[in-house]
Amino acid sequence: MTRTSRGGFAIILVVGLVALTGMALAILAQVAGVMELESQRALAEARLANLTVSAGAWAWLHAAEVAGKPPRALDVEGFGIPGAGLTVAVEGAGKVRIRACCRYVRGTTYRRTSTVALASDRGQ
Repeated sequence: MTRTSRGGFAIILVVGLVALTGMALAILAQVAGVMELESQRALAEARLANLTVSAGAWAWLHAAEVAGKPPRALDVEGFGIPGAGLTVAVEGAGKVRIRACCRYVRGTTYRRTSTVALASDRGQ
């Protein structure tokens, strides 16, 4: 009789440990999913920042050519950013309006519109 009760206790203990392990893995999978989503969002924000800075540099070099003209879409294929788009419009008083967008893994499109003042000197 002692052997039977010990065997039953061992089975109950193993089943309990398997259940606890399963719950821990389920929680870990959920946390990993949230972390992946946050890292993808941060990547999209970093890409938007890079696109915005690049557009500002382009506008600084080409302000005289595009001043007062309709917004100009820049070629951003070389960046390798999925769903990227970049539009630059030079407004009066040395200001530039930059519209940048990119897509991240879940298909959501991030957009940013910035107005930047151009520096008056070119470091010459």
